[in-house]
Amino acid sequence: MKGMKGIKENNKPFIDQVVDFYISTVDEAHPQGNMSAVADQFGITRAKVNKILITAGVIDSPLHRDIMELKEQGYETDDIAAALGVSAATVRINIPYEKVIYNGEEKSAGAVYVEEYRKREKVFLNSVVRKKTDREIQREIYMSDPENQAMLNLMREQGLLDNQGMLDNIDIKDDPVHLEPFFTVEESKLFKMNPDIMLLHIELDDEIPEEDRALCGVEHGKSISRDILVHQNLPLHNLHYVINQAFGFTNSHMHEFELSSVDLKWVTAGKVENWKKLVGLVFKNPLRDEDLDFWDDDYEGGSPKKWMRSKYTGPGYVKCYEEGYRNVIQELGNWKVRAKSLEELLHKYESNPFSVNEVLSIYNILELDPSYPRSFDEFYEVLAENIEDAATYPDDSTLSQPWVRGFAKELHYTYDFGDNWQFTITPKYDAEYLVKDGRVTEKGIREAVQRVCVLARPVILAADGYPLIDDCGGIDGYVETLRAIEDGDKDSKAWAEGMGWKKKIDKGVL
Repeated sequence: MKGMKGIKENNKPFIDQVVDFYISTVDEAHPQGNMSAVADQFGITRAKVNKILITAGVIDSPLHRDIMELKEQGYETDDIAAALGVSAATVRINIPYEKVIYNGEEKSAGAVYVEEYRKREKVFLNSVVRKKTDREIQREIYMSDPENQAMLNLMREQGLLDNQGMLDNIDIKDDPVHLEPFFTVEESKLFKMNPDIMLLHIELDDEIPEEDRALCGVEHGKSISRDILVHQNLPLHNLHYVINQAFGFTNSHMHEFELSSVDLKWVTAGKVENWKKLVGLVFKNPLRDEDLDFWDDDYEGGSPKKWMRSKYTGPGYVKCYEEGYRNVIQELGNWKVRAKSLEELLHKYESNPFSVNEVLSIYNILELDPSYPRSFDEFYEVLAENIEDAATYPDDSTLSQPWVRGFAKELHYTYDFGDNWQFTITPKYDAEYLVKDGRVTEKGIREAVQRVCVLARPVILAADGYPLIDDCGGIDGYVETLRAIEDGDKDSKAWAEGMGWKKKIDKGVL
């Protein structure tokens, strides 16, 4: 076959299988063959199917010929993309394999993560139509694994499970927050959360003086905080509304998410060229129209809280595709970055160049597992493959945004650049710290997880401190306002209540 000269012999049988199956899919609906059917059959992406068929000489196009002509002239991928007015991903998809083809038999750790993500995403999207609960979705995914099925059958034989797959005759006194019955005893002792749910500890960075903590309703920490259960599919854009609701803000000011200095240095290796690669993926477009930041602020009356609640209620979440990778790279075109360091970037743009892209779901940015081997090379290798794969999906698909493997250990959120409310968001592997402090019971955790799964809304598991107040002058103004209210100042109280403040710490469903 054409283009097969450099391909290793052990890959050729797989190519033949792909080609034969592709030819068999030709029908009236797919006169050229069905790439999606081939991808499903062999467990590979459509981008790989396209490359394999090009490698075998089965498909061809004027674009492919133009790309190959420029490549033979010595042009690099980015230069070819610029010359032809297409994305670099499109160029890579249309270049034949040279030596080795990944056929799914030996998967890298990154490839396994991608595969699991695709599986979860597909089931989740289908659930919107079938109206399944997240719990049902998670169980369906779990039961699709033959090893899990075998393990459950063995447990049934031993009398540990009933016919519905629920734990029976097991003493869970030493396992107070065991939320998922399929974990091992060792895993359950770690207080591992339901895999669809993430526990976020969100805490105000400003430490409140000890003498003012009682005034602010703070009993357990050094500042005002919330511990919130959310679905991992929740985009950062939607998380913004969650934070506003949880802390008493009214979405009246600008905001942004940022990485910690440690995570920023890791994901870029301190290099401008790596930052540029991540624009539209991890980072927002620094050249974007500022109006784009307010694309979802469509409040027209009624209850502000009800309106805000609609922004983070699932199972499906609206995403701003204009902030997505596909739109960003088209807008940037042949954009040249003239900066020698990350520090210099801060002075190049009116917008923060390190503002995190809010199209990302929580699990696409935060890494929950502290043992995850943070391999920089693997991160970029998987990312390049995901860019190619995402290019094969239509614009209105959630899969058109290249998947990013979560890597950050924390996120920073700023609300109101005047009052400068700054928070640190930390994902928690377990709820043990809340149980030990007596702030939540095992029953409370189970009920909260169930509410998140059934209602598709976040739940405040624990709260420390009274709600904050918009336009009060930051933490100093906030403390002064509460002190005035405590001293009986009716005007201060009326003003605070007019801003939606109340001397009450709310927990439960947001």
